[in-house]
Amino acid sequence: MKRTLAFATLLLCGCVERQVSPTSGSVTTLNVTLVSPDPGSPGNPNTQQTAVINIDALQDDGTNLPVDLMVDVYLSYGGVLSGAAKACGDGTTVPIETVQLVNGKLENRMLTLPAAFGQSSIWAVERVSHIVGASQPIFFANPTIPDIDTPPDPAAPSATFCSAFEKKFITVDRATGSGELVIDSVFNGAITVVDTGADAYNALYLFTFGAPATNAVKGARMRGFSGNVTKFVGFTEVNFPILQIDNSVAPDPSKLPAPVDLTNIGVTNSQKLNSLAARTVQLTGKICDPYPANPKKDPNIQRTDDQWIKYSSFVLARVTCSSLSEFAVELPSKIIGSFDPTQLVGQEVTIRGMLKNSSGQTILNDPTGVPITCSDTHACDTGVCVGNICKKNPYNFWTVAVRNAADINPASTP
Repeated sequence: MKRTLAFATLLLCGCVERQVSPTSGSVTTLNVTLVSPDPGSPGNPNTQQTAVINIDALQDDGTNLPVDLMVDVYLSYGGVLSGAAKACGDGTTVPIETVQLVNGKLENRMLTLPAAFGQSSIWAVERVSHIVGASQPIFFANPTIPDIDTPPDPAAPSATFCSAFEKKFITVDRATGSGELVIDSVFNGAITVVDTGADAYNALYLFTFGAPATNAVKGARMRGFSGNVTKFVGFTEVNFPILQIDNSVAPDPSKLPAPVDLTNIGVTNSQKLNSLAARTVQLTGKICDPYPANPKKDPNIQRTDDQWIKYSSFVLARVTCSSLSEFAVELPSKIIGSFDPTQLVGQEVTIRGMLKNSSGQTILNDPTGVPITCSDTHACDTGVCVGNICKKNPYNFWTVAVRNAADINPASTP
């Protein structure tokens, strides 16, 4: 009886059905090999902007899959894929190059890489299956503040609201040349940092959400910081920043550059103003009525009124009180110290603060509310084509954000 059971068990075990893997005969992995350059290290970063790679298409058993494939190649850094650079800096959807694997192989392909910073890698994406492969890390130097701040095309109408670093996680661990990273403005939920080794595009706004650390004071030196870069209505910010403040030296505000006088700089000089964004500036003018009379319901005047009600912002006139041709001044609240602009209409005052802007392009919709599309062969009837969507002309509004009562000329207050 025991022998019969044993034989039945052997028969049962011998009847296992072997099924073919559902991924057999298809690509399951792209193996990307970095042939050159030397990848470097965080302490000794790579300085080359070209690379040579091999790509192998592998099936589930690890062997080469001898089929022809089209593969898009990107560079990944800061947590975001980057492709060919575009005027607005957003080249994510455009690969660096599209290559063909013949019999599942590509050998010694040279690539010209877009500018990259920090730990990066070359990504390959197969066009049909979207199978992805990545090379070993390549270590580039971390960016400086001017690297982050300077737009791809400083003269472009879209320069204020375009950034090659949009949505990327960055680490800044050095200033330009022999300069230093020094805290300038301090707000209830943010600080600004100036790179004293550069003259333009050298300040960055770090949005801390809550009150900054107690040692984040004006003149404090920083070893570095990191966080996610975003454009908030055109203004470059680093969100959720990790601050590395150097407590070994006393804060020294004298290391900061002198405030830039905006009195003779026009609000339409966007390139100059954009290079000063997040810097400390000063402005002399006459206080315009935050509640201007508007019997004809002029929408421009209404906007001035809304600025004050919603944002504690009023116009400081050098020539007129037009919110379209003059700078606005934003207060932390409608009264700061003894300064109440509603009681000082028409008086001249000198105000300091941080320069910020609101900028962008509004999408043009059809009568049903759907965005109007466009292409290289189908232009927009009005506006311009941006990323295959028709948009109105760019807008820029510049504001001086007051930090505390000391930013207002005391001779002009009651």
